Amino acid sequence: MIHYPFEHDAEEHERLQRQDDLFRPLTRSFLAAVEAEGVKRVLDIGTGTGANHAVLAERFGPGLHITGLDPDRAAMQIASRRLPPGVKFFEPVPESIEEYRPDQAFDLAFMRCVLMYCDDPVATVKKVASFVRPGGYVLIQDADHSSYCRTEPESLEFAALHHEIQGYGVTAGVHENMGLRLVDVFVDSGLTPRMEHRAKRHDGVSDPRIFALLGRTVVGMRRKAAAVGIPHPAEMDANAIASRLEALAAGRRVFSSTLVGVAAQLPLEVS
Repeated sequence: MIHYPFEHDAEEHERLQRQDDLFRPLTRSFLAAVEAEGVKRVLDIGTGTGANHAVLAERFGPGLHITGLDPDRAAMQIASRRLPPGVKFFEPVPESIEEYRPDQAFDLAFMRCVLMYCDDPVATVKKVASFVRPGGYVLIQDADHSSYCRTEPESLEFAALHHEIQGYGVTAGVHENMGLRLVDVFVDSGLTPRMEHRAKRHDGVSDPRIFALLGRTVVGMRRKAAAVGIPHPAEMDANAIASRLEALAAGRRVFSSTLVGVAAQLPLEVS
């Protein structure tokens, strides 16, 4: 089961787009490091608004067939309208991992920042691997948030946001530092990791997009918390939070999350 700590609505779709603006170079770097051949049919788990399609097409296109798996129907409609060059066909499947029963196996399954929301990561990876053909590939990229919102010199407001995000994540059942566990999860799932890749944005560079994403992440979590009756701070203006954080960051190094990617190839069938 997936515990997603955000609402499935237009504001969350905007937050996901801002997240992809920052994560896309890190995912591109991971995919470039993966050795994979014969990839034409890809299962993108947690497709959302289709953020991963461009980098998947860059790496494995042209002529790529992508099946997107995500219960957010509105997000899948956005993904269907924004297919990048290199994607020949996109099939949206508005189902959960548990519900999904593919007609045929895929060459590759990909997940980015999804496993952290799964209550049983090992069972989830086993399920994902069952969707892939013998000799196919499982690629998962997830976050290490241990440095998220950290600053030098320390800012109490950034530190408070770090604790709020982590605290709500724990309450919602989120594995905040799943990236650090990925290799072990693969091994426990019966997969042999072929490589581990770590990528992060350069810390210390003042990038307004970071603060805009932080503002929307905090407000998104607060909105979801309010919906289930969890008390939250009064500030619900993402732009105001972003502006305040950007001002507080002046003269400080702001540390971001690291994305950890792990790849495995399934064994070939023995005749």
